[in-house]
Amino acid sequence: MNALGAQVRAARKARGLNLTELGDLTGVAKSYLHRLENADEVRPGFDVIMRVVAVLNIDPWDLAEEAYDLRYAGPARMCPGCSQLIAGDVAAGG
Repeated sequence: MNALGAQVRAARKARGLNLTELGDLTGVAKSYLHRLENADEVRPGFDVIMRVVAVLNIDPWDLAEEAYDLRYAGPARMCPGCSQLIAGDVAAGG
């Protein structure tokens, strides 16, 4: 299970919802929600994140950080090659 799945599962259970109920409320397939909670790696789209956070009252940024491993991500992590571009731009005086 991934950290995102654990967070979704904990919030779902805290609200007394099963996967079918969460699926009905979000419009996301029960099978996808099951995979979201249990798979080692799932990267849901923004629309899925927003549907789930709206129903479960989770901070969307927290869930996105878990989904895309953005925690403590510096510019080089978020944009591979950007640090080289920035360094080149600085060296060029621009």
